[in-house]
Amino acid sequence: GEINDVGEYIKENVDQSSRAGIELIGEIEIIDGLNFSHTSTFSQNRIAAFAEYIDRWDTGLQETVMHENTDLAFSPSVIMGNRIDYNFLDNHRHNASVGLSNKYVGAQYIDNTSSEYSKLDGYNYTDLNITYALKNVWTEEIRFTFKVNNLFNAKYVNNAWIYRFRSAGYNPVPDDPYARLEFNDQYNLTGLFPQAGVNYLLNVAIDF
Repeated sequence: GEINDVGEYIKENVDQSSRAGIELIGEIEIIDGLNFSHTSTFSQNRIAAFAEYIDRWDTGLQETVMHENTDLAFSPSVIMGNRIDYNFLDNHRHNASVGLSNKYVGAQYIDNTSSEYSKLDGYNYTDLNITYALKNVWTEEIRFTFKVNNLFNAKYVNNAWIYRFRSAGYNPVPDDPYARLEFNDQYNLTGLFPQAGVNYLLNVAIDF
């Protein structure tokens, strides 16, 4: 949030930060052609200390707020994924499979303050994938893929922006749909990017 002498925001790296975690990957063939896989990532992504600069609308100056041991922005501590695939047709002329995948992303923050006002809730969604390939015809292979993304029409947000400020003499909430009161005379403007509901994709690939 710090600005230079002409009012432009200064972009810089934090002095000390760390990422530490563990990733687990497993896969098993349940029966011939039916496979299940799982991935999990557990991590801790922290900033030792940094200064946040907050504009004061009433004075035109900036206020400095020090933070210690906060979460790095857009760094969820838990990510999980499951996938099950069934290849139900496989011979010299045809190949067909169906797959179902689910992904969970834990809560994360849209800035480095770890404030509840800048927190995005965790979410999960499921995709369906159907593939059919016709081989050894006039070309090596013609492959059709039909995907249903966000199969269950989950409502979720995975990106956002936030601008924090103080305004002692003016409450912007009634005038601005992005404005939210945090406490006392401190507000923020927050913009959320909701993701698409159920949507479809058809792909045709020809291999020569």
